[in-house]
Amino acid sequence: MTGTLDADGSPNSGDREFALRERELYIQEQELALKTRELDLKAKDQQYARWFNPVFLGLLAATVTLMGNFFIIKRQSAAALDQERVKAQSSLILEAIKTGDADRAVKNLEFFLQLGFIDDPNGRISSYLAQSQNVPVLPSMVERSPELKFSPEEREIAYRISKLIVAIEKLADRSNPDKLAAGASADDLRAVLRDFASKPGFEALYAAYSGKTTLALVAELRKHMTDAKIASQLDEVLAHLSHIDGWIDMRVRPNVAPDPKVLAGEVIRSFIIPRWRAMDLYFIDCPPDSPFC
Repeated sequence: MTGTLDADGSPNSGDREFALRERELYIQEQELALKTRELDLKAKDQQYARWFNPVFLGLLAATVTLMGNFFIIKRQSAAALDQERVKAQSSLILEAIKTGDADRAVKNLEFFLQLGFIDDPNGRISSYLAQSQNVPVLPSMVERSPELKFSPEEREIAYRISKLIVAIEKLADRSNPDKLAAGASADDLRAVLRDFASKPGFEALYAAYSGKTTLALVAELRKHMTDAKIASQLDEVLAHLSHIDGWIDMRVRPNVAPDPKVLAGEVIRSFIIPRWRAMDLYFIDCPPDSPFC
């Protein structure tokens, strides 16, 4: 830009003022650009700071930890249930072969297989049972003999236990017996267990005992028992029946899907003393197609 000169040869004062003004505008533009860049950098910093904020990172870590703990607990619960299921089935198999007789052991195992209380996904147990002479047996806890006598109370108790196990079996899913059938609930299992301890909702084997609870029958039997070993076993049964709600709560837990097969095994272990396993009324109420019928 060519300006005018004063008489002394210096730039005209108007031109100097214009140049100075132009310089100020340039500086202001640079300051504005600098502030804009600063604002952009601050915005980016705030965006990154949101993700690296200590509070946010703490919440994220807590969430990840909680999810990890939930997964671990779920895996542990599933493993514990599987372990209990295997333990219950092993106990059932051992009890089934404590007969001293291979044919009866086969019938016992076939009965548990048909009810679904023992898993046999590959059919190995069934094929093995086809040759009864190969089935191992253990000595019977109580040898069967014509002299072995059972009191009416014992027969009534064994009859009620058989009814209880069948009632549990009816609440199980036919295709997957370790789960409840559609429409059945944990409350249904609790109900049949409480009925067993009190006055069952079915006809008594002996009319004289129709008004007596199972607890009262066991207590009466214990009162007159002279055999110390059997008396001790009856004391354990009485302890379970006297605290039936606690017994149920330990085995039918809230928020845990009940396993009918495991529960049936617990019933057998808790309420059937070795002497009663020699009784013909054991599982008398089995289905018509069962080997026990």
